[in-house]
Amino acid sequence: MPDTAGNAQQFTATATVRVPTGAPATRNVTATLTAPEGWTVGRATPASVGRVNGGTSAVFSWPVTAPSGTPVPADLQVKASFQQQGRHTSVTDERIIGVVPALPPSGEVEVGGLPFLGSVSGWGPVERDMSNGELAAGDGKPLTIAGTVYPKGLGVHAESDLQFYLGGKCSRFTALVGVDDETGGAGSVTFSVVVDGVTLTTTPVIRAGQAAVAIDVPITGDILDLVVGGGIDGVGSDHPDWIAPTLTCS
Repeated sequence: MPDTAGNAQQFTATATVRVPTGAPATRNVTATLTAPEGWTVGRATPASVGRVNGGTSAVFSWPVTAPSGTPVPADLQVKASFQQQGRHTSVTDERIIGVVPALPPSGEVEVGGLPFLGSVSGWGPVERDMSNGELAAGDGKPLTIAGTVYPKGLGVHAESDLQFYLGGKCSRFTALVGVDDETGGAGSVTFSVVVDGVTLTTTPVIRAGQAAVAIDVPITGDILDLVVGGGIDGVGSDHPDWIAPTLTCS
């Protein structure tokens, strides 16, 4: 098996059932491969082996497909069952398959359409193309900063951290940022762009009612974090918006 698998990657998993030299032969050998939900495992080839003598082995194989999107590390387990000296027995083995997140496409990439590698928002879930709202998913309003409505972006609540996988493909990040009007004039925050743990830029404190502030920063690296911190008056009314966050990728 491979050490890692990416978005919807297909590969062949194999397992070898080996009988030590001098050991009694095994009969009616079968093997099954199990994987977590979302993974697809095809039929074993061969379905069974009638006899494996001491000092020889049988190899089973399965077509496997990783989940679409951003899979998580998976525990694939093999169980071999057989008869030996008239007794039914079985042995098991496992392999942890790591994951390679999907790379962003080439060109101008809308960050709001990418899967999160990780996401933390201070109150309620991260909202796509709407403001934070309250605790429930999808309860936000149109993204609005200083009276201007924006169709695309990410609505969060401070303190927040949105993480994306770049795989070294991207060279520029742009966005407009500000506090959403749904707070009724309350709230103040800062916005930071972090790549591979290095902060590339942090805005001054931005207050509710202030016009959207532009961010335009060159980037290089694998992991992008869009971080929002509280401002000067606590975080109770901090509903920040990332408006039209965009990556330029090769």
